[in-house]
Amino acid sequence: MTDLAILQTRLASLATASTAERHALREVLLAKLGSPQLHVRAIAAEGLGRIGDERAVGDLIRALHDPAPLVRWRAAYALHALHTRALVAEARLVFEEGRSFEQWKHAVIVALIADLHSPDVQFRLDAVSSLRDIGVSTTLPALLESVVDDSEVVREAASDAVLAIVGADSESRAQVCALLAPVLHHGDPLVRCAAVTLLGRLGDRAAVSAFLPLLHDPDAGVRRNVAAALGLLGDPATSAALIARLADDDPLVRCNSAIALGRIADPYAFAPLVQIANDEQPLVREAVMEALGRIALPAAQATLLLGLHDPDPGTKVAAIQALGRLGDRQALKPLATLRRDRTVVGPRRVDREVAAARQAIAARYRKAIP
Repeated sequence: MTDLAILQTRLASLATASTAERHALREVLLAKLGSPQLHVRAIAAEGLGRIGDERAVGDLIRALHDPAPLVRWRAAYALHALHTRALVAEARLVFEEGRSFEQWKHAVIVALIADLHSPDVQFRLDAVSSLRDIGVSTTLPALLESVVDDSEVVREAASDAVLAIVGADSESRAQVCALLAPVLHHGDPLVRCAAVTLLGRLGDRAAVSAFLPLLHDPDAGVRRNVAAALGLLGDPATSAALIARLADDDPLVRCNSAIALGRIADPYAFAPLVQIANDEQPLVREAVMEALGRIALPAAQATLLLGLHDPDPGTKVAAIQALGRLGDRQALKPLATLRRDRTVVGPRRVDREVAAARQAIAARYRKAIP
């Protein structure tokens, strides 16, 4: 386990820790305030506030000058927690340049938002990470600007930060969705992609009407992301538009459209999916097998049985799993021909998937596997 994971585990059981265990943990946390890892120092500061030991006050005050804003933030909150327990005098809670706690917090956030525009990618990434951990909803507009950052790693981190801050707060979610809606028409396709993906992850069904025209976007990446987002939203009203994209020139658009149709589980998508079951691209064939398994019409069995002989192992496994969901007794013998196939596909192995599928079919028919 990493230092961070170890500290998180020990702090999780703090409520039931003995006095000796709390003292031992305090010593560990004090030592970790000097860790080279930002998040380890931050959780150490937070933990010292939770332990509530006045012997940590001096170290926490020194942590207020840590180079990382997140560590300073956690140290300040730890000192405030100690103050509420009458362990820190009011006079010692005067922050930089004599500012009040609220003024000081505002200054930290302003500095982090400024770092979002740094020419250094690592600075921007650290700022995004810190704002996520601080979790203040007023930073959402600034983080949304980072969702379209030039760096992919910053874009992904900013999207994760927005989702973490929004959480289950419907008001914040509505605010973010309203801010993202105009970005769908941005001139840069990467920006459109980022906005589509985040709206899909936010589960904003109100965005469906704006997404549908983008299935015809000149940029294939945008079409891919829209198809994936519509799959996350799962709106049956988008089925016809997604069926049309099964004929897209871009294989990933066809793949994402098939996956989306499987998630929507629209029986009207059955025939169009069967038509592309022999697509030249393995990813598309695999997506079709998965989708047919989700739609779960008995008529899909013939196509799935053909999938057992696909040269692509991923497609073969998807067909096996789909047969496990909907196959009848006639699928048992064809599946048995693969009982000794030990091909590994990611975390899956063909023979094990075959065994699971046959057991599922047999259970449906209440009979032993022959």
